[in-house]
Amino acid sequence: MSFIQYRRDKHLPSTAAPSLLAMGMAMAFMPAAFAAEDTVIVEGETTADAVNREEQDYSMKTTAAGTKMPMTQRDIPQSVSIVSQQRMEDQQLQTLGEVMTNTLGISGSQADSDRISYYSRGFEIDNYMVDGIPTYF
Repeated sequence: MSFIQYRRDKHLPSTAAPSLLAMGMAMAFMPAAFAAEDTVIVEGETTADAVNREEQDYSMKTTAAGTKMPMTQRDIPQSVSIVSQQRMEDQQLQTLGEVMTNTLGISGSQADSDRISYYSRGFEIDNYMVDGIPTYF
């Protein structure tokens, strides 16, 4: 049985010398780059700005949908989609059909010229509530 021994050259290849030189120069200039950082200025916002941001936000803080008790959406055990009045005004949604069409996760199937059946996750939606009042659609 023969043993093969691999010998490494004791000298670096000719391509390693320029790359080592470039790396050394880059390391020499790094502290200067970090020393020249700009000053960061933090500005606060007034309560009027916070109120305006809430008016632009479509999420609801609390709702009575699904349980008829005021709860956050995270605490509601069902899958509930809430369309706020602000969103309806911004997107100019006038009818319940327009709201259903623009709600994520809802698909529609038109039965005839007057009736559309809406589905969520493959199940037909047959219970509608508008402002907490059961509604036939």
